[in-house]
Parts: sequence; C-alpha cells; structure tokens
Amino acid sequence: ICLHKASKDAGKGELGEYVSKAEELFGKETEREDENKKMERAKAAATRSKSPEEGSDGGDRAGDRAVGDAAAAAAASSTGTVQQPRGGAAGFQSAAPLRTLAPAASNVEITPPSQLKPKKTKVVVALLLPLTGKSAQLGTAMRRAGDIAFFDLAGADLVLQYHDTKGEPAAAAEAAKAAIDDGADLVIGPVFAQSVQAAAGILSAANVPTLAFSNAAAVAKDGIFILGAQPDQQIDRLIRHVAAKGLRTIGIFAPDNSYGQLIVTAAENTAAASGLQITKVAFFQPGDPDAADLIRRFADYDVRRSALTAERQALTAQNDRISTLSLQRLAALDSLGDPPYEALLLPIGGNELRRLAPHFPFFDVDPSRIRYLGTALWSDPTLGNEPALVGGWFAAPNPASQADLNAKFTAAFGTPAPVLAALTFDAVALAALLQTRDQNGSYFDRDGLTQPSGYTGATGLFRLLPNGQNQRGLAIMQVGPNGLTVIDPEPQSFDQAVN
Repeated sequence: ICLHKASKDAGKGELGEYVSKAEELFGKETEREDENKKMERAKAAATRSKSPEEGSDGGDRAGDRAVGDAAAAAAASSTGTVQQPRGGAAGFQSAAPLRTLAPAASNVEITPPSQLKPKKTKVVVALLLPLTGKSAQLGTAMRRAGDIAFFDLAGADLVLQYHDTKGEPAAAAEAAKAAIDDGADLVIGPVFAQSVQAAAGILSAANVPTLAFSNAAAVAKDGIFILGAQPDQQIDRLIRHVAAKGLRTIGIFAPDNSYGQLIVTAAENTAAASGLQITKVAFFQPGDPDAADLIRRFADYDVRRSALTAERQALTAQNDRISTLSLQRLAALDSLGDPPYEALLLPIGGNELRRLAPHFPFFDVDPSRIRYLGTALWSDPTLGNEPALVGGWFAAPNPASQADLNAKFTAAFGTPAPVLAALTFDAVALAALLQTRDQNGSYFDRDGLTQPSGYTGATGLFRLLPNGQNQRGLAIMQVGPNGLTVIDPEPQSFDQAVN
C-alpha cells in the first residue's frame, strides 16, 4: 500500500513547467540572433508574396506547435501520481518526472518526448511487517509508528509501502520479491529472525539495503542490518556494572535455546574480563510446568535445608543459653546460607518471567540478599508488580527516549508504542533523513547507513556497523514497585565509552 494518491490533475504542474522552460529557451535563442540576420529576414518577408497559411509570425507558431507537441506528449507520459502532502515538516516540494531541458550551444533542439529518459524522482521504502496472522497486532502497532515517522519527517519524494509477511518465512520471502518488483530502494523488516533469513538472499541478490528488526547477529551481514538491541551487548553492559558495584559471583537460569546459549557465552566472556565468576548455570525448557523442581535444585535448596537441620541438631545438643538464642534466630528460616551466587541472571521476559520469578524466593533465593538481573526483555514498567523482581537491574535503551513517540502514539491509538514500534519509527525516520539530505541519489549507501557518529531516535543512541550488526548506548535500569528507574545513564555519543 503506497502512501500516495493518484490525481487526475497530476500532470498539470509538470506540463506548465515543461512549456515554460521551452518558451524560455526559444526566447533566449531569439535574443541571440544577429541584428543583420533579422534585417535580412524582414526584407525577404517584405518581397515575398504571402500565402493564406503564412504570416509574419509563422516561426513563432511553429515554435508554439513544437512546444505544444512536446507538452502534450509530456502530459501523456506523466505518471499521474502525486505525493500526499504531510504535516509536521517544512520544505516539501514536488519533483517533476521529466529531465530539465538544457539549452544547446546554437540552434534550439527539443528532444522528442519519446526519447526523454525520466529521472527517478520517487524514493521507495518498503516495510515488511506481519499485518495478518498471529502477530498482526504487533505488525499493526509497528505500521502505525512508521506512519507517524513518515508524516512527521519524510520529504515530498519519499514513498512508503507495506508488504504483509504474515509472520511466516515463506510469506516474508514473497513480500521481499514484491518489494523489489515495486522498485524498493530500501527495505525495512522483516521482524523475526527466520523471516529475515528467508528474505535476505532475495534482497542481497537485488542489492537492496535492508534494516531488519531482529537482534540475532547470525542474520546480519553486509547490506542486511539488524536494528534490535543485541543480547551480548546488553549482557556486557550489565555485568560490567555489576562488577563496578562489587559483586563477584553470578548464577544464570536461562532458556534452553540459542538465545539462552548466547546469553551464557556472553556472560562468561565479560565475567572473565571483569574479574567475576559464573558459579552456576541451569537451562530450562520454556513453558515447562515442572520448572519449579529445576529451580529448587538450582537454588541448592535441599542442601541448604539439610544444613539448617544439622545446625539445629548441633545447637540443641549443646543445651546452653547461647545455643538457645541461636535456635530462636534459626526458627524462622527454611534453609541455611545463600546459594552459591551473589547475583542471579534471568534472561527471560513477559509471562514466562512472571511465572518463574516467584519460585526463586520460595526456595530461598532472597531478593534482599541476591541481586536479580535481566535483559531488555525486562523493559516493562509493570514488572514491579512481582515482588521478587523489585530492585532488579537490566541494561536497555532508556525509555525516556521514547517519550515523544509515546505521547503521539497514545493520543492517536490510546496506548504507548511497544518497543518494536519504536524501532519502526527510528527506521523510517532514518530513511527520511538520508533521503532528504542526499542530493546525489545514493540515498541508502553503506557510508550513509553506517555513519560512525550514529543517530539518536526513539530508541536512543545507535549506529549500524559495516558487518550488519549495531551498537547502542544502553542505560542500566532498576525495577521499582511503581515503574523503572535509570540508575546509570546511557552515553550521549559514541565518543564516550558505550560499555
């Protein structure tokens, strides 16, 4: 669906411009004629007997006919479409699809309209989103954010198209083909890693640069850029903060999939570089109803409970005043000592996090003694409704960067924009910026997309790297009972240390 409309009058402005330029050229050439030639032509005209078809203005009529023929052909070749005017930005101008005429050195020659090569004046950006299927709600929110960026920021020559991926790899490949057939200069999307993989070969073969919403480094390559905050960067930022706060041991309870494996590897690498230890790791099957048993073992609950029982027995056997006081202190405990880590990393989010989190304090992983850690999946201001997570830390783009977008989104649609919608806004805004500032037609070349200083948008500071990955300025957030708080702000430029 193109965000521009057809108009019956679309050719009129272009026609007028074409006629004006042609008349201007004829006028200039007439002024250049030598005065003697004018006199000779006047004398010849005076001595020549006039026919009914001929007159002193015959040359001008011929010129009028030539201009009229060219203009009519120009009107016939018009695309018949104009860009829909947009509010929120100034300086929008319509560009005529015909090449500007250049005056010849001597006699005026007008290239027949059939031989004119129209200059491409529309820059096409295609969004590949799941507009139907199980992810249609997300796709709709992303489309709305794209529309906001388009109408606020795009120049007059930018055309935005939407293609439905249905949230499925095969449909994403078809959408990529359709985008190429429709002349896409830049593709934004797809959303999911498998869909990106399905479309990447098609887009690369057509040499169409792509901004995909995935955060999976495996799908990134030259020309296929990923926009999502990469998990390894989040973990690196977070563990360095943990080390700076004096904690030295971390346990990880991660999903048994490629994402969980990536998190553990990244944590081990950063921990080794920061003087920390990963002292315990467990993987769980997402959705496993028996995950509580695994958490019990991960918390060393039975070992610590046995230790408590043994301590009570020893104190009872001593049968003195100090032992009696100690027994009183142990009475409220279910286990003795802490698990073998000072911080607990839970790289999960949404309903899975809310389902599993309460099990940890139940098995004496006490949030008042153990620092809970997360990833950008924790970017939910309602997360503090789960008491176990209050006080937890995670690394993510600062939500304050999204405030302006959220205000517009809420005013229009009643709810704040989800994180992926903010990424859509930034992607379309980047396309608009590159298109309006580039006067050479190479709008989305590698140099422009990978500008070293990066860009700042609704998702904060970011830059695209030549290998297709990205780098982001991440803040350290803390979960509170009433929302999220920044406890270590993000860098404002890449001149500062990002991690």
